[in-house]
Amino acid sequence: LLVWLGLPPEGDAVDYRVPLIRWIVAHRALPNWPWTFVDDYPLLGDLAMALLYSIHPNLMRLVPISGYIASAFFAGKIYVLLAKDGTSLPSSEKILAFLTAGAWALGLRPLALQSNLLMVDTLASAFTLGSLAYCLENRSSKSGLLAALALSTRYTTWVNIALIGGIHLFNSSKKEGRLPEKIKSVLPFFLLAAFGAAPWMIRNFLLN
Repeated sequence: LLVWLGLPPEGDAVDYRVPLIRWIVAHRALPNWPWTFVDDYPLLGDLAMALLYSIHPNLMRLVPISGYIASAFFAGKIYVLLAKDGTSLPSSEKILAFLTAGAWALGLRPLALQSNLLMVDTLASAFTLGSLAYCLENRSSKSGLLAALALSTRYTTWVNIALIGGIHLFNSSKKEGRLPEKIKSVLPFFLLAAFGAAPWMIRNFLLN
């Protein structure tokens, strides 16, 4: 899995991601190009690639590969949480679930494709699945942090994060206690998620 043994970049990587990352590294700034859609995007994944690119160009392949493996991990975690009506699985079944997730993550062809196309989709998926996993565990702050990262990576995650917010509200409504306490339990999720969305919304408003 030596990342510089991957195939030459193609597809979207050649069209705009590699040129964009090279421009960011060269100018140490985010672009403001009115003739393209690139500067309308949340750019967290691209910034991570730019940081790795500045060390060695091929290291930016680690971003989509890490997202792919993390997606499989969180999918396995969600499976464990949802299996048997949400009750704990026996340890042997937990091990089997995570081994299955690991086997999926280590499929060489999908890894090669993600490395080759230099996508941010898997990173956004990993953050979204992680947010859902912590939501199911009623861990509002961790869920909100991963929601913020998802919102900073791709706009296509925003509907999913809104749905996860709805799950947080539903779980809160089932808890005993006064209304202020219920609101307080879900507030970290919404504040952290908004913190991830706000910088890009403000930038787009000012530039476009």
